[in-house]
Amino acid sequence: MNIGIIKYRKYEERVLMDSSFSIDGLFRIILEDGDFEWFHVVDREGKVLISTTSFDLDSGAILIRIPKIRRDEEILGTDYNAYRDPPYIHKTKVTWIVEGYVCGRKKDAHGYAEWHKRRSRQLIEKTIK
Repeated sequence: MNIGIIKYRKYEERVLMDSSFSIDGLFRIILEDGDFEWFHVVDREGKVLISTTSFDLDSGAILIRIPKIRRDEEILGTDYNAYRDPPYIHKTKVTWIVEGYVCGRKKDAHGYAEWHKRRSRQLIEKTIK
């Protein structure tokens, strides 16, 4: 049976990788928890099978990535009219950035992130079975 290790800033948590393990809960921790540092799947001998950090790739671990989507807004111009409330209207250009990949639409960014999540989910499910 494999063991998952979730490392936070002050402590680490060991999780049994069986059929009751929630992969969606793990993804939520990775994306939203500010204290999260890394996640490993370790076999009985202590060898790292899957990792979220690139430090363990020398030992043959598989790297999984759960990308974060970031919204980038650039102001192109400003329109001023003193009789309007609010007097300033900004013209903006919005781009979505996922791991350095720039998307023009939010739908494309979420599709790219979901592809990475599906791939990571398949790799984790292989180690659970």
